[in-house]
Amino acid sequence: VANPGAPEFDESMAVLPVTVDAGPLFTLSRVVFEGARGLDVNLANIVGLMPGNPYDAAAVDGGRERLIGLYRREGFSSVRVTTRPVISEDTRQAAVTFEVEEGPRQTIQEIVVTGNASIHTDVITRALDLKTGQPLGTEAWLRARKRLFDTGLFRRVDLSTEPLASPGPGDAVAPMRVRVTVQEWPALRLRYGFQVAEERPEREIEGRTLVPGLSADVTRRTLFGRAVTLGAVVDYQHRQRSARGDTRPVGSVFDSRAGRRGCRRCCRQSWSVHELGRSSTAPAHGAG
Repeated sequence: VANPGAPEFDESMAVLPVTVDAGPLFTLSRVVFEGARGLDVNLANIVGLMPGNPYDAAAVDGGRERLIGLYRREGFSSVRVTTRPVISEDTRQAAVTFEVEEGPRQTIQEIVVTGNASIHTDVITRALDLKTGQPLGTEAWLRARKRLFDTGLFRRVDLSTEPLASPGPGDAVAPMRVRVTVQEWPALRLRYGFQVAEERPEREIEGRTLVPGLSADVTRRTLFGRAVTLGAVVDYQHRQRSARGDTRPVGSVFDSRAGRRGCRRCCRQSWSVHELGRSSTAPAHGAG
């Protein structure tokens, strides 16, 4: 209770004293969870409420939000949580009960991929790293979409879910279908442009010469439906009458446990041609 007093004036300023009576301190006597059967975790640690702690209605609401978030991450998309505090004025204690209606737990029954033309479906499912039978939580769903998009093979990735059957009143599991719709990047990417090199005479302090040139590279993102990138680069300078080529086939695989793309092997070949018209080739070089 706050009781304002009479204002006190000091020249051009006024001070309003307020007396606050905080009242008695109430503590938590117990925290009970009713209907929580689907998760094998310490829910008291999740809500952050322990017997003996000061009772705070805002803290109870925050614990309720954290409990709902936990259930949704574990596949309980229709969970409902209500709180029922019982406050005793005599003992200055409060007992808080969380009533949980879990609803059915969504699990992955099948994964359907559409929109892929040149990339095999198993490449997409390995990147998703979703397994049939596992709970379909919100975080796992978002991480799967990010892993697939981070492969760089698709310009658009959409994930949606649909129930395979309507769960009954007493069903604990709701089997779901995960539908993956992708839009691939073009298989070939060509980039080209002009370049200018600056040359200075060896025995002159001042003066410079600009030498034009061309540069181009082509990249193929997939090879035989697999996530294999093959690239080639060509540079040409007019003054030196020389050209340089570079091809880089890179084999990419997916780590199914981490859902990340890794490089298993990298082979590089280079060639050069000097004095075009009297062409000579240099031997190829390999690098691991």
